[in-house]
Amino acid sequence: MLPGTTVVMGQDYKKCCLSEGIHQFIDALAGIGHSDRSIDDLIRPEILKWLKQRLSDCKKIGEFVNKFLAHSATPESRSYRNPPELD
Repeated sequence: MLPGTTVVMGQDYKKCCLSEGIHQFIDALAGIGHSDRSIDDLIRPEILKWLKQRLSDCKKIGEFVNKFLAHSATPESRSYRNPPELD
């Protein structure tokens, strides 16, 4: 082993790998490289917009499942949304 080198073993090694993986993930969300990291890094607006759209899509799927698959519903309660509108 070289002088000044730290050996990380066991749980500490797993924590280091997890930490580095999370840092890389945040770098990707912020659109920066690891050498440009800053405490002020923010998630890119287009990522947040994409996530908001995905959540909106999930809400539509949830409504469909609740009204047409998971629970009995009357024709009247189903009339506010037709399944083809979920495309």
